[in-house]
Amino acid sequence: MSKFGYYFETNNQTELIQALQWMNNYGCDTIAKDSIEYEKLRPQWQQTVEKLESGDELVVYKLSNAIRGSRELLFFLEFCRLKNIRIISILDRIDSHQQLFQDIENMTLHIFDVLANFTAESVVLKKKVTSIQRTNKKQLAKRQVGVSKLERNMNVINLYKSGYPINEIWKQSGFRSRSSVFRILNDAGIKLQRGNRRKNIED
Repeated sequence: MSKFGYYFETNNQTELIQALQWMNNYGCDTIAKDSIEYEKLRPQWQQTVEKLESGDELVVYKLSNAIRGSRELLFFLEFCRLKNIRIISILDRIDSHQQLFQDIENMTLHIFDVLANFTAESVVLKKKVTSIQRTNKKQLAKRQVGVSKLERNMNVINLYKSGYPINEIWKQSGFRSRSSVFRILNDAGIKLQRGNRRKNIED
């Protein structure tokens, strides 16, 4: 019998620490995590489910954290029933073997409440992940623009140091005006020697 843990990362470090601590304390043999980039595919989740054998235990932080939708949830529950897989959901306070969370008076009603809220929670998580993904893409785009600007500035400086005339540098840089070329050179602390002829330039 093996104990598997699974958590889908949502950029909430406190939540992640709590999940990992609980799973480690419970004695999970392995803990798999999927990052936001793989929200739809969730390869680690798929691999974890494929490894489950009869009598194994699967610990998730929350059902809506591990499973993307109600249809997938139904297939998963049926799969666990057929293979006799014990399911433990930490935040949902559910243990399919009814050994944990004994303080809950009416477990049947509690499970109904969890299942009733599952779809709404899944939608909220998807929206949150989509928002984070968009923010990450914007930040990446800004970094790429910053790198492109740096590369263009370095190209201007290197061309000038190699002796190319300002007009030639201006054409290759893609700037709308020559003043942008002069600004980059001035910012780099280069002593300007303006001219249209190619010549060797000292720093």
